[in-house]
Amino acid sequence: MIRSIVLVAVIAATCAAQQATIDIDQYKKSNKHTFTERAYTVGKHTYRVVNIRPIGSSDTNCISAVVLDKRKYVLFDVEVSSGPFGMIVPSAQPVAGGLIIVKASPYDGKLFLILPSGKVVTLPGAQVFADTAGSCVYCVWENDKTFRLTVFDYKNLKLVLTTAGIAEPKQWFTDGFTYGFVSSDGVYYTVDFLQKAIVKGEKPASGLTAVSYIVDLDKTDRASCCGPAVMKK
Repeated sequence: MIRSIVLVAVIAATCAAQQATIDIDQYKKSNKHTFTERAYTVGKHTYRVVNIRPIGSSDTNCISAVVLDKRKYVLFDVEVSSGPFGMIVPSAQPVAGGLIIVKASPYDGKLFLILPSGKVVTLPGAQVFADTAGSCVYCVWENDKTFRLTVFDYKNLKLVLTTAGIAEPKQWFTDGFTYGFVSSDGVYYTVDFLQKAIVKGEKPASGLTAVSYIVDLDKTDRASCCGPAVMKK
């Protein structure tokens, strides 16, 4: 049983709706859908991650779910005309003993972070990287054409930083302690936990290492979405 579910932020959108009462197993024998399922054991629990994709023409691009026993979190991607969609379980899993699941969507991306304790954290945004030394995940998300950043400390289960709006990050960097990014207009910003702010400044001339998102959504093949190719075996 899930001990607790931490909902840090949820972005409402008409294209992705939660419906926990739907019987997803009915699609297993459907000749109108492809049904992809992977089971992942985290701690004492086994979680099912499901992608159901209609065959042929449909206004629904994908039905996806995270399932534990009789509990499930179901999302629908409806009329997604561009960009990736559905559940993605990346090969890179930087949180030791945990599981990161990315819900791709051009409108309502999410991160599901399943911890060894059985806790499930849901964060907004599908552009994600982890600072394993500092036990934080960084989530970049867009809402109403405004980019935002959420930083969550998964070791201590607390929200470290959330912002009203940031410049669009084009490349992240770290010096091994702090993180920063170059924006789309070439300006360098640093994430300052002491000020709880994104601080504009000069990019250091040396000592930085480039940081990549766990899933590069810009390079994700749309044709492979909502299928087995995007789910870690």
